[in-house]
Amino acid sequence: MSKSLGNVLDPRDIITGVELQVLQEKLRDGNLDPEELAIAAAAQKNDFPHGIPECGTDALRFALCSHGALGGDLHLSVSEVLSSRHFCNKIWNALRFILNVLGKKFVPRPAEELSPSFPMDAWILSRLARTAHECERGFLTRELSLVAHALHHFWLHNLCDVYLEASKPVLSHSPCPPGPPQVLFSCADVGLRLLAPLMPFLAEELWQRLPHRPGGPPAPSISVAPYPSAQSLEHWHQPELEQHFSRVQEAVQVLRALRASYQLTKARPRVLLQSSEPGEQGLFEAFLEPLGTLGHCGAVGFLPQGAAAPSGWVQATLNDTTQIYMELQGLVDPQTHLPLLASRRLKLQKQLDNLEARTPSEGEAETQRQQRLSSLQLELSKLDRAVSHLRQLMDMSPNPRES
Repeated sequence: MSKSLGNVLDPRDIITGVELQVLQEKLRDGNLDPEELAIAAAAQKNDFPHGIPECGTDALRFALCSHGALGGDLHLSVSEVLSSRHFCNKIWNALRFILNVLGKKFVPRPAEELSPSFPMDAWILSRLARTAHECERGFLTRELSLVAHALHHFWLHNLCDVYLEASKPVLSHSPCPPGPPQVLFSCADVGLRLLAPLMPFLAEELWQRLPHRPGGPPAPSISVAPYPSAQSLEHWHQPELEQHFSRVQEAVQVLRALRASYQLTKARPRVLLQSSEPGEQGLFEAFLEPLGTLGHCGAVGFLPQGAAAPSGWVQATLNDTTQIYMELQGLVDPQTHLPLLASRRLKLQKQLDNLEARTPSEGEAETQRQQRLSSLQLELSKLDRAVSHLRQLMDMSPNPRES
């Protein structure tokens, strides 16, 4: 940071927010000479044209902990702290959802008695145990960035993006099975205690709202509550299950990509999986409902090995042994979508031609250029396949259900 460059950040301004006018007044109240003041004011106006938004203490603390610099320079930006504030909001909304599911009469069971009955419950508890292990390792090696990354990944990508979304159909059942609410409580309780050293104010506020476990008076504050140890959660850790579900997540990405290619915004197409390996089918059988929910699809089933592909369905390859088929007939209007795909293809082809014709600039990594070329070529290939499928459908589906 340099006063003369106008990029000095007062932590209080990031925590509470400040208008550009106030930032400029602080510069004028300093000891810069007129020439330096003009340079600093222009840079400040360029960096913060609307001032600095309120980010809060926990967001600033988490952003600082996320950096891996030990004794070196730390490149901090307000946008990074603002991203941490959005992460705080995500945690707040997740706890609001969990508390709504638990209700006022919920009684937590002791953690050692919690035995998940659904594969998704077992998966999220395994991820929680892994997160506790990574946090413990990060604190022991004094690498706070490892702790921050592990917590961010669990709360955002495991709990919010996957488990909460996949569990909504189960939680909407009447009566609701007793297992998932207990799992949600454990995720919130353990997750907040893991988070407390990095986000003490948010963790305290939300942890105090959770029901108390039976068997003794609760700790008066999360700051003196026992910090979860990896050993105490080891019985939840199932690496093989996590590996299996990673295959399911790959299938989810394929389904979402297919939906995007054919612009299926509202329809919930049926899906069939076909595998040449018997064990592969067993892997997916345990996660059929989450696969459909996370992929925004309808019923998910299996196509017997060697059976012909259904007419009017699009095919995508998951891996060397598994194919995915998604229903298209009656869900898309080829005459509407073909011009859109043609326009998209023209735009991508122009980008590819420009990139191939352009001479690499000095300092530009050739590997990055090749990655961009490969990405564009892959997108063009996907569009060509989509166009081919839509043309085949033109004679099959005169009355689409979704345009």
